[in-house]
Amino acid sequence: MNIEIKEEKIPTEVGSHSLVGIGSAGNYDAYPLSFGNYFTFRNGYRAVNFWAENLKEWANRKDKRWIEVKTYTVDRRVWAVVIDEDAKDWTTRVCLTGCGAPRAVKEAMAENHGFDFSGSICGCEEPEEYSKIGQSWRVGEDTQTCKCSRCGRTWEVPR
Repeated sequence: MNIEIKEEKIPTEVGSHSLVGIGSAGNYDAYPLSFGNYFTFRNGYRAVNFWAENLKEWANRKDKRWIEVKTYTVDRRVWAVVIDEDAKDWTTRVCLTGCGAPRAVKEAMAENHGFDFSGSICGCEEPEEYSKIGQSWRVGEDTQTCKCSRCGRTWEVPR
C-alpha cells in the first residue's frame, strides 16, 4: 500500500462535520473543548485530532487563516493530523469516527505521532483493509470491550 505523507498548510475552514449537540453555551473559558464534532476541512481532508468547534474558536482567537497539518494520502482519501505548534494545546484525542482508515495508515500515524490505536486495530486485517471493530463499555468503567467483526476476537483497552 502506497501512503503519501507530507506536511502542508491548509485553510482553517470546516467543510462538513458531524451533528452532535456540542457547545460552550457562550462560555469563553470552556475552550478548548474536550469533546466535539469530527469534521473534514473545506478541502475534504479528514481531521484526525481536532474538533470542528475548537478549530473555529482557535482560528477566531488567533486570527489564523491557515493551519499546519501532516497529511496521509491513499488514492484520493486524505487524513490530516494537526501539527501546528501554535495549536498544540487545542488538539484532541484521535477520532476516526465516520471515516475510519486502513490499518497501514493507522500504523503510520501511530509511528509518527504516538497515537494509540489499540482499540481499533485487531491485527487480522491486511494493511489496506479498514478495521471493523465494535466497541462497547458501561458507564463508570475504566475499560472498553472491543470485538473484531472480521475474525471474532475480543479484547479490552483502557477508556
